[in-house]
Amino acid sequence: MKIRKLITVILILINTNSFAQYANFEYNTELCECIAKFDSTKYSRQELQNTIDYLWNSNYISTNSTPRKLEDIEKLNVTDLRKECDEKINTLKSLKIVNEPFWTKLLAEQIAFYESTCRLKEFTILAYANPKILLTYELVDSTCIYYRDALIAGGDQLIKAWYALHEKQKSNNGSPENLQRRFDNKYYSDHRLEYARMEVMSFGWWNSANHLLPHINTYYDYNEEFEKLLIDIECDCDEP
Repeated sequence: MKIRKLITVILILINTNSFAQYANFEYNTELCECIAKFDSTKYSRQELQNTIDYLWNSNYISTNSTPRKLEDIEKLNVTDLRKECDEKINTLKSLKIVNEPFWTKLLAEQIAFYESTCRLKEFTILAYANPKILLTYELVDSTCIYYRDALIAGGDQLIKAWYALHEKQKSNNGSPENLQRRFDNKYYSDHRLEYARMEVMSFGWWNSANHLLPHINTYYDYNEEFEKLLIDIECDCDEP
């Protein structure tokens, strides 16, 4: 019986390999240039490349919604944001990748991340002209609401929220004296309310709301998962 089972296993392996058609695939990681073989009956070369380009080396939404200078507020452009978001989300939704659970799950996570980030960025940009629009943004907690209400109220309530935010930042800063000096320069300037709005929007509202989004797991071992798709991998790597 044991011999018969062994023969059966060998035949299965031989049969499996006889149907595989291996082709070369070259790819780059952060430090390495690699060449390997892949089973072209399972994936295409383009699917492997798409998986690297759009999932492993994933990009982020680059259109700014959190300026660091007052003069950059007027450069915020919701039209540019919508264009970038539509292009990236539509690309992902039509993307052909390797049909393996890890990568299909990551693709779904990437789409969800882009959609939620784009929505938050759009609300944040529009809120500079009309802070009340933040009342219609649903994914909030008590911290978001605190900063949101201060932005809507303006005046002393906004200044109070700005000061509270500054004290929180200072308690976690390695150089609190420098942070205090920069805060004082802004606080006693003629543009105090504009500085308060910009910093509460960026470091208060945005940071708090962004924390609630469905972010992609940063602990995924992309290299290990990608190598499962290949055989006979040879890499030429630089020293880290």
